[in-house]
Amino acid sequence: EGGLGFDYKWNSGWQNDFLRYMQCEPQDKHLHYGDLALGMLYAYSEDYIQGFSHAEVAHGKGSMFVKMPGESANQKFANLRVVYGYLLGHPGKKHLFMGQEFGQMSEWNEREALDWSLAKQEENGKLQVFTKALNHLYVTQPALYKQDYEPEGFEWINCMSAEKCMVSFVRKTEKPEDTYSEIWLPVEKI
Repeated sequence: EGGLGFDYKWNSGWQNDFLRYMQCEPQDKHLHYGDLALGMLYAYSEDYIQGFSHAEVAHGKGSMFVKMPGESANQKFANLRVVYGYLLGHPGKKHLFMGQEFGQMSEWNEREALDWSLAKQEENGKLQVFTKALNHLYVTQPALYKQDYEPEGFEWINCMSAEKCMVSFVRKTEKPEDTYSEIWLPVEKI
């Protein structure tokens, strides 16, 4: 109130909890299931920015692609799609640091250009198209952003499926016709 207009706070808690969950081996994910929903306990205490900043993909931390579990590149890309899909659905304004939208393999380095040639590779290109589709979905579905900071804008359908490692929820606006509940994020097979 009466400040300089810096209204948002980086949600590093959500970022750390969710990445910790995603980095678990598939057979152990159910043991860390609480990390999926933990961010909702404090989601409305601040006006948060959800996402992955340069601090998560630089200075020895590796790119988002490198952080993903999986024995093959296809498994890592599948996990990245889950991460970006969950980011889209979770309350809070969105941020994805440059290069992560197409699966930059190396961590970000301010002294080097992004490896744009990767976007021409099949799986990297698919990830870029997927990220573009998520961005389009975000700006065309008011329920995904209108009530980011209002508890009425989010409703759990199920956050108690540890064995299946699945969550489901509804995003809403004050208008029932804007409700968006068609995002399915099965994380059980990755």
